[in-house]
Amino acid sequence: TAGGTIVVKNIHVLNPPELIDTSFFFIETYNGQSKLRDANYKIPGLSIKRRANVSKITHNEFYSNPSNGGYIADLTIKFIPSETIPVDSEIRINLPEGEFNNLSGNLQCDLEGGLSTFKSCVGDGSIVTLITNSAYT
Repeated sequence: TAGGTIVVKNIHVLNPPELIDTSFFFIETYNGQSKLRDANYKIPGLSIKRRANVSKITHNEFYSNPSNGGYIADLTIKFIPSETIPVDSEIRINLPEGEFNNLSGNLQCDLEGGLSTFKSCVGDGSIVTLITNSAYT
């Protein structure tokens, strides 16, 4: 195989509305002359769960210190969830891709307020994923 894993994200796709297990799906690749190069026709489908209402997080503040371009800074994001967050949940912070695209380097995380400890905090591209080790109630 050449290269590594290819990740395709299809954003804002509407799932089927009912509780179902979808059928198999497939992936094909073609060369520039429309010739089939490789394929997989038996990729297991998805298990669509019951629709859940999503509550809205209250955003309080988002700032950078320092705010000078090209400098290493501390980003502070303050928010209040409207729902409880169980242990081992993910909190994902999606920063603007064009401006913040290399968070995997020396990212460090700190928590204060309603949650003060976490299991892990990882940056990947423009996304920070924090795994909780205590509940937010």
